[in-house]
Amino acid sequence: MSQPRDFTGLRALFINCTLKRSPELSHTQGLIDISTGRVRLLALTESGRAVKDAAQAAIQRGEERWLGRLSADDRRVFLRILRQLSAADAPAD
Repeated sequence: MSQPRDFTGLRALFINCTLKRSPELSHTQGLIDISTGRVRLLALTESGRAVKDAAQAAIQRGEERWLGRLSADDRRVFLRILRQLSAADAPAD
């Protein structure tokens, strides 16, 4: 028997299918019902949004301060390397 799959980190699910007349039972509605039952809608409060915005602005200032110490060429190299490291650390599809 195969191991159960872990979808903990799943951010989006795309289903590619063709709809056609078929005598077989369609499980689409059942899948939608299960998914809908697991979805939770979250939203920030105004005070939460203010905290998030302040934190984001502070991070941006810090990045600008650090990157401002580098030449334009060094910034490009640094950011390219960060993108490579980030892509290498991304989970495989």
